[in-house]
Parts: sequence; C-alpha cells; structure tokens
Amino acid sequence: MPADLARDVLVHLRALAHLSAAEGAPVSAARFTHLADQLEAAVRRDLPRPLTREELLEEVGLRR
Repeated sequence: MPADLARDVLVHLRALAHLSAAEGAPVSAARFTHLADQLEAAVRRDLPRPLTREELLEEVGLRR
C-alpha cells in the first residue's frame, strides 16, 4: 500500500473513531480505533529498521 494512501486511511479511521465517540457509539469508536491500530502496525512492520548511530556514521563515511 502506498504510504500516502495508508496515511489518508489512517487519518479517516481515527476521525471516524473520534466522531463515533462524540456521537455516543463507543463500540463503533473502539472498532475504528482497533482498525487504525492494525493498519499502523502493518505499515510500521514493512518499514526498514532505523540505522544505529554506528551504521549511520559508516554510511556517511565518517567511520569504518
């Protein structure tokens, strides 16, 4: 899934959760929040891990 699409879907799910809570529908709010959490976890799982300080220094040629 493209990052911009995932971001947009995540924003809309969080907005629906907020709206549901404001309208007094806690079950719907919880479901939208759960879906948003699952999407966010899936997107994060697909991201490469961040470089450590040592790896970053090696990457830019300051350390071998």
